[in-house]
Parts: sequence; structure tokens; C-alpha cells
Amino acid sequence: MSVSYNIYRMPYKQLSDLTEKIIKEGLVEQKTITHQSYKLKFYFSDNLKGNEVWWWDVFSDFFNDTIKKPHNIFYFGLMIGFKEIDPENCYLISLGKSHFYLSKFIEADFGLNVAMRIANDENILLKKSRFFCGGKSQEASSYSQFVQGSYFPGESIEHLKTKAKETDKWGCNNITFSDSIQLSKDGSPTALVDVFNEIDSSLTTKEIIEFPKSEKITDELKIEELDNYLLGAILSGNANVIIDEIQSFGASIVINNALTQFKLHTKVEGSSKHYQWSSKINDIKISEVKEFFDTNDINDVNKVFVKITNEADKGHTASLKEILSISCTEGSDHYFLRRGEWNRFNSAFMKYLSVSLKSITFVKKESLKEDEFKAWKISKAQQIATGIAKDKLEYREYYFNEKMARDEGYILLDRQLKKIPSLIEGGKDYNVEVADLYKNGELIAVKISDKPHDLIYNIQQSITTIQKIKRGTLEFKSHISDVILWISTTKKVTELIEINSIQFLLAIQTWKEIVEGFNLRPKIYYSHHDKES
Repeated sequence: MSVSYNIYRMPYKQLSDLTEKIIKEGLVEQKTITHQSYKLKFYFSDNLKGNEVWWWDVFSDFFNDTIKKPHNIFYFGLMIGFKEIDPENCYLISLGKSHFYLSKFIEADFGLNVAMRIANDENILLKKSRFFCGGKSQEASSYSQFVQGSYFPGESIEHLKTKAKETDKWGCNNITFSDSIQLSKDGSPTALVDVFNEIDSSLTTKEIIEFPKSEKITDELKIEELDNYLLGAILSGNANVIIDEIQSFGASIVINNALTQFKLHTKVEGSSKHYQWSSKINDIKISEVKEFFDTNDINDVNKVFVKITNEADKGHTASLKEILSISCTEGSDHYFLRRGEWNRFNSAFMKYLSVSLKSITFVKKESLKEDEFKAWKISKAQQIATGIAKDKLEYREYYFNEKMARDEGYILLDRQLKKIPSLIEGGKDYNVEVADLYKNGELIAVKISDKPHDLIYNIQQSITTIQKIKRGTLEFKSHISDVILWISTTKKVTELIEINSIQFLLAIQTWKEIVEGFNLRPKIYYSHHDKES
């Protein structure tokens, strides 16, 4: 009989910690079988009380009097295999919900690393991805015919289902690759020893396929630095931190729904008992995470946990970091948080993103000279003081926009506000700035700054404007063919990707997709901000 196995790998040095964890969660050690050079230890949940059925009390009047109060019982098990002599790794066979308890111990992306060496990428049937730009954060897609190499900019693969290239070695059935490998095999579970050896052998070979994915950070000092960055993002409440709606555990994809509940808590030092806790939350948001940190004066993200429950399961506990998502850039490295672990983007991720961004028309324009701006500002201040100025605007963008209008024939839109009706009946209308400049179908948003968050804010304004215009909630009568971001930085760049901020580049990709979605052309104009002139 063919049996489907879900295989993880873990460093052998983690075995004692894992054993302590699974016993605590209700697994009891059973028999150990020695096969070839491996020990195969088995654990089973043989003493479960079961979970209460929440709708029993609600519908109690409908049940016959002879029916006893029911409990849902979901058994689970785990087989651990390792070599008898000098074991380096353990192989874990997860049965039932055991995978929930393995995430802190397993080798991240183990299955995907194997996929790069044995998978057939010409016939992918399913992939689950995380997106770091565009209108979606995660997506699970199935294919009747996958086009080889057709990955999207900003996409990071977390889950692939396909066949192996060498079917004589791995079989003709589909294999699912993620943090684990799920494959089908005939015969006794002891035959998995041969699979373990084949996996070990494959991981010593070169990669034969390429796809965008993450790579786990193992440097403890870097992890501490990134944890502090995450803490600041939570406490500021302004970072792009989101709750994962779709999570994959090995071969399983879990989608949070309306019945999923979250409860934030800290633990008593050296114990599993709760020390501080929140009420149950159905639709958890980063604002509620921030409130929990503020209320309890928490300054370490690793001390906060979340209990996740739904009707089918009494739940499992995860670290807060396992349900948060955030990205940041340092030098040429681009980091992000994935299921509680810090990762960096691999070269394939950056390649797909770079190819897309290089397709945007990039036009170098006349430099912005700081000495000319300062002279204008002095003159403007004198005009304001004598009462002859037409306005009191003295900032760089306005100087630049006015100069472009005067010298290059652009229509000045800066500070020209349009009214948008209030969303509340009887409420006050909103005033919205359409853009900075317009000329011959080009709608232009200008930003002069070296700070990525300033540039990103300008990108978001451009997105909001074009969405409102195309959806008819903001009136703009002139024809639009091109949507342009006019950027000025003190660092000279010759192409867009030289602005080395992953948040900025991902925001540009999102903007590009939205603009093209309205059948408009995205363009970048660039002016060097010359402060030494």
C-alpha cells in the first residue's frame, strides 16, 4: 500500500529539546525499531481528553436525552529517525497535528532546498507564495500547465508541488516541497531509511533549478539587531507589519478564518504559565499588538506569544514573531521575517524584481542645485516680508515645481486641492492634492529626499491619486497617458535599483503594477540633488 509521508529534518543536537516539547504536548514514547544504521523512535498521543464541541450548548435543545456531551478527538504522532553512530541530523515524520510543534526545531526551507536539486520545474502543479509588493500578500495557486520560470517580481516561494526529475529514484508520484518533503512510498515505514540517505546525498549536489525564495539568518548578533528593529516598528505603529492570513506548516496550508481566535500573552519566567495576557481577538491587527506592548511595558518581542485556536482544534501556541511580517534593508542585504525567523532574499528573488524595475522608463533630468534654491528662498522670504509674495510657500518641492512650470512649460498643480465628498453623510469634504505637475498627458508626483519613507509616502500618494481618478471619485479633466514619479536624491544614481532600499523598490513595483493595471505607462524622472553647487 502506498502511504504519504511528511518528512522534516532537524539538527540532532535539538533532539532533547524537541523530546521535552512533544511530551509536554501529549505525545507518549512507544517502540523504537532499529533498521539498517538508523534508530526509528515513535511517539503517539494515547491519552487525549479531546476538545469541547462549541455548538453543543447552543443546540442542546435539539439533541436526544441519551446523547452524551461529545468531544472532538484528533490523534497525532511523530516518528524520529537518526543514525546510530555519529548522527548529524534527525528526520521527523509528522502525523496529524504534530507539525505545529516542530517549527522551532526544524531546518527551515529544507524541502525547498531539496527541490532545487531534484524537482522538475517544467510541471509544477501548485505553489504557495508570499508577495512583498502588489495588491496581495500571499497566494496559493494551482496549475494545469505551468510555464517554466514564470515567477513574479516580489514573489517568494514557500510551497511547491511537482514531480522529481529522476522518477526512477524518487518515484512517479507528485512530491510537495516546503519546510518538509511530502512524498508517497510503498512498503513499511522502515523503508524511509533509504529516502533519508537519498536526501542526504542530494543535498551534497549542485542546484539544478532556480526560483525566488528566502534564506534563513543564523548570525545571533544580526538576529538581535533585527529583533530590535521589529520592536521599534511595533511600538511606532507606523511600520508595514501585517498578520499572515495563510500559513503553511510543511505540506499543510492553514487559512485563518472568522472562527480563528488569537490571545496574546507573556509567560512566567521558566514556566509555561501565562503572566500577562490579552482578551481573545478574532481579527487581530498590529494596533492590538502595539496596545498589548504599551499596556504591559514590553521591550522584548521574543517574550510575547500567541495562542491560536479554532473549532476543530484546541489550538497551539506560537511566538508573536511567527504571525508577523516585516522587511528592512541594510547595505545590499534585504531582510524579512518569516514564520518567526529572520531571512534574507536570495539572488533569484532580487533578479526577478530587478528585471521588472529595469523595464520602467528611467529618464535623467536636470540637476536640482542647492545654491539656486537657497537664493530663491532668500528672495521669497523678502517678498513675504514686504507683502508682495503670491503665497508663503518656501519648501524645496514647491521651488522645483514652480521652476519646472516656468522654464519647461509644466502646469503647476502643487497645492491645488480638489474636494472629495465625505464618506459620512453630512460630513466635511476632503481636500486632496492631485499631483505636483502635469504636461502632455504626464501626471507627475515630485519628491526631493534621501529618506526611503519619504519616497514611499510619495509613491503611495501617486497610487491613491490615480486610483481615485480612474474610479471617478476625483475629478481630473485632462487626458492622462503616463504616471510619473520625479525623484531627487543627493546620491547620484544612473538607474532606479541603485536607490538601495528594499522597501522603496518593492513600493515602486507595487506602483508599477497598479499604474499598468489602468493601462497607463509608469515612468521615473530623476534629478540629482546637488548640494555642493
